[in-house]
Amino acid sequence: ILSMNQTEQAVLAFILEGHKVKEIAVLMSVSEQHVRNTKSKVFKMLSEDVGHNVSTEELQNYKRRNHI
Repeated sequence: ILSMNQTEQAVLAFILEGHKVKEIAVLMSVSEQHVRNTKSKVFKMLSEDVGHNVSTEELQNYKRRNHI
């Protein structure tokens, strides 16, 4: 997460809050495609860090368990 830029961190934060791509695009005033591309990059980075594919559900469960 430390290697993520501000946009990537913001997209991740919105995903953890349960927002969908369309909602994130509106909140960040960017295109849905930009959000999809950034989301893909973020999930790839996280998956490489943990050694397996990470899902949105897995991230949200982790957030609930660890109160992040």
